[in-house]
Amino acid sequence: MTPSEMNKALTSLLIDNMNSSGFKKKRTGVFWRKVNNCEQYFSFSYTRDRGLPGTNYSMYPTLSFRYQKVDELHCLFMGKEYDDRERRFGTGSKGLYTLVPRSDSFRYKYSSKNPMNDHAELIYKDFADYALPFFDKYDSLDKVEAYFDKNRRYNREGFDVIRHNAYGCCIAAVLCANGKLEKCRQLLEEDGIVTDEQKARIIEYIELQK
Repeated sequence: MTPSEMNKALTSLLIDNMNSSGFKKKRTGVFWRKVNNCEQYFSFSYTRDRGLPGTNYSMYPTLSFRYQKVDELHCLFMGKEYDDRERRFGTGSKGLYTLVPRSDSFRYKYSSKNPMNDHAELIYKDFADYALPFFDKYDSLDKVEAYFDKNRRYNREGFDVIRHNAYGCCIAAVLCANGKLEKCRQLLEEDGIVTDEQKARIIEYIELQK
C-alpha cells in the first residue's frame, strides 16, 4: 500500500470511534470538532520508511487547536499578514506520543505484516486516553489564559505554540481576544516578553480598542 492508501485506510478504521467522540472527518487524515470557539484537530500522515526490510511506515499523529481571533492577533503583533499560509497553522499543538508515558516517536510505526485493525485500535486508545483530556484543558480562552499565567516560557508538559518565535505575542493575543486589555498592558512590562517592535504593535491595538 502507498502512504496515501494507508491514510485512507486508517481514516476509515477510525471514523466510527472518532464520531462517537464528537470528531468528524474533515478530509483524509484529519478529524475535527468545535467546542465553544475552539477548533480542535487530530491529524496524521504516513511516510514509507526506506532502507528497511519489508513494508514499514512511520506516522506521527498530531493534536492541534485553533482560536481564529487569537491567530489573527498573533500575526498582527508579529507584523505578519494572516494569509492563507498562516491559516494552515493553529494556536497550539502537541504530538500524541508525547502525552503517552514512557513513549517515543517510534510508537506508531507500522509494518504491513501486522493487522491494520490492531494499529488503529492502539491509536484510538491513545487518542481517547490522552488526546481528549488534552483538548479539554484548552477548550476555552479562560483555560488558555490560565495556562499562560503559569507558563511565561515554553513548558514541555503543556502545548507547543506553533508560531514559537513569538511566544509572548501569543500570550498577548490570548489576553486581547479574551477582553483582558489592561492585563495585556501589564504583561508588556515584563522583561523580554516581546520585542520593542512587537510591544509597539500591541499597544497600538489596545489603544484602538478604547
